[in-house]
Amino acid sequence: MIFALGAALGVGHTLETTGAAQSIADALIDTVHSTGPVGLLAGVYLLSMIFNLLIGAAGAAALVFPIARLAVLAEAAAGTPIDFTAFAVTIMVGCSASYASPIYQTNLMVYGPGDYKFGDYLRCGLPLNFIVMAVTVALAPIIWPLN
Repeated sequence: MIFALGAALGVGHTLETTGAAQSIADALIDTVHSTGPVGLLAGVYLLSMIFNLLIGAAGAAALVFPIARLAVLAEAAAGTPIDFTAFAVTIMVGCSASYASPIYQTNLMVYGPGDYKFGDYLRCGLPLNFIVMAVTVALAPIIWPLN
């Protein structure tokens, strides 16, 4: 686990230095540009959730954090001042909600004994992920105002 986190931090730093994080942040901003800061918050959560499903919580957080930071900085440079606290909390929640994949350790504990299939996690876990996303995106700007 420690080696995976260390490698993810290195990859996150590499994403920043090569400009790949900026490219992903620009694509994220272009995708949600008409929805404002709350849409950007939802996009960051969605990116965190997808990375979490693929590589795990620690790696996803290490990769999404620089992308979100650059996206918020780009929005601030465009004239929309945004506080990053809600985005940091959203990344933490998005990287912690691992319901749609058996790759997470706790989910693996019941995978074999419960005779579950990968599709079972998607069918039941994906709606849970989107419920947590809706609650997070709705409450984070209220608790930690975006501007």
